[in-house]
Amino acid sequence: MGTATPTASERRPTGVARTTLYVVASLTALTAVLAAPFVLTPLPFAPSTPATRARLQALLRRHATARATFVDIGCGDGAVVRDAARLGFGRAVGIERNPLLALYTVFRCRGLPNVSVRCADMFRLAWTGADVVYIYGGERIMAAVAAKAARELRHGAILISNSFGLPTDDAAASDAFQLVLRSPPLRVYQRR
Repeated sequence: MGTATPTASERRPTGVARTTLYVVASLTALTAVLAAPFVLTPLPFAPSTPATRARLQALLRRHATARATFVDIGCGDGAVVRDAARLGFGRAVGIERNPLLALYTVFRCRGLPNVSVRCADMFRLAWTGADVVYIYGGERIMAAVAAKAARELRHGAILISNSFGLPTDDAAASDAFQLVLRSPPLRVYQRR
C-alpha cells in the first residue's frame, strides 16, 4: 500500500546534521575568503624563476648592510622582503595593499626582528630613507613609480625593477635615474 509522505518537520535535518552543515558551510566560506588574494593576485608573487631569484639575491647581498633599509613595494607573499632580511639588511620593509597578503607576509616573516610590514597603498607611504627599493610592478604604474622615486629617494639609492623598467621617454625619470645593470628580467637603477 502507499507510504506516508513525511511532514515538513520530519524532513528537517537533525541537530547534529544542522551543526555539521553550518560548520562545513563556514569552513568553505572561510577558505574562499582566505584564498581570494592568492587566486585574484597575478602570480607569481616573487621572482618567476629560480635563476631570477638567485640574481635578485645576489644583487641584494651586494647592497645589504646592517645600516641599510630595504623596501619591497607590493611585497605580495613576502618572499623577497624575507630574503632581504636574511641577507643582512638592517631593516626590511614590505608594503602591501592587500590586507590578507600583508597578514600572510607578517606570518611568513615571524622571527625576523628586522622586518616590518605595512598594509597600505605604495603611493601613500613615503619611501624616504630607503637605500634599496624593489618593485615587481606592471607597466602601467612604472611612470608613477619613477616620479615618486625621483621625488623621495636620496642620491645614490638603488631601485630594482623586475620585468618592467622605468619609462625611457619620461624626462624626469631619465634625469633622476641611471640604469646601472640590466640582467633580464631585472633592471637596476641608481638615483643620480
